[in-house]
Amino acid sequence: MDRSATSPPGDSSLPLRHRKPGLTLYLYTAREALRPFLFGLVGLTLIVLTRDLIVFSELIINRGIGADQVALIAFFEAVPVAAEIYPFAVLIGALVALGRLGADREILALEASGVAAPRLVWPIACFAAITGVVSVVLSLWGVPSAGRTLDATLERIGRQQPWANFRTGVVNRFGGWQVEAREVSAQGDVLRGVLLWSPDVGETIFAAGGRVAAAPDGSVALTLDDGTLVLSARGGAQQLRFEAMVTELPGSDQPIARAEEKRIQSLSLEDLWIAAHALASGLILVSNNLREFSRVTGLAAENWAH
Repeated sequence: MDRSATSPPGDSSLPLRHRKPGLTLYLYTAREALRPFLFGLVGLTLIVLTRDLIVFSELIINRGIGADQVALIAFFEAVPVAAEIYPFAVLIGALVALGRLGADREILALEASGVAAPRLVWPIACFAAITGVVSVVLSLWGVPSAGRTLDATLERIGRQQPWANFRTGVVNRFGGWQVEAREVSAQGDVLRGVLLWSPDVGETIFAAGGRVAAAPDGSVALTLDDGTLVLSARGGAQQLRFEAMVTELPGSDQPIARAEEKRIQSLSLEDLWIAAHALASGLILVSNNLREFSRVTGLAAENWAH
């Protein structure tokens, strides 16, 4: 008879053979660790995203974005945050599970039934290994996929409701163009203290105010009021002032092809660039659109068609 398998009552001299944890114990330990793990994962993610959640609520209240779209944005924002917090949540789940088993004397009961306390490491290790695989999949596939979908969602919202993405003091990029406003209205469509940099001009345009709207063709229309363009001329820096300018913000780095009829509705960016060259070089601008070019302070313009 194997003396190590059993030992008579009261005989402490005989060695005990500890039992291996069974499947039931593995599942029980995993269940005990799962609840604090999920609580830590969700709770810490929400804490990190608290400021973003406030911004998301503003999108619903003031910017007119649907709650379903905002919830989708919040979910894709939460994915990379959850991927970073995931290992800490696993640690929280394991520690809380072992702590509760110890506090309720369940570890003592397991030892009395022949399961040594160190063997509880294996159920916890299996739980950590399974969640670790999920973490790797989330990091390698979930985070990049969520990032791409988030960018596409924001771009779609930006085209449908371009004022939704504007924030005070935040640089908004449209292709190679950059727009920043010192003040943004609650709805986001009225700007104050606007800075516009365009690769077409190569200079920064300063404007006292501006308005953002969605054009009928789906592009983003930006109207600047009471603006100034500082020019680098041979005789020194010059300022080109204008009352109003309307331009379209591109969705990519490709130049915008604007129809000719859009040029005469108001001063376009191309018109401003032509006027800037004429003013910086001290030349007379010849055009049959004097009504619009007369808005540029200090520009000499003539119409030779009449």
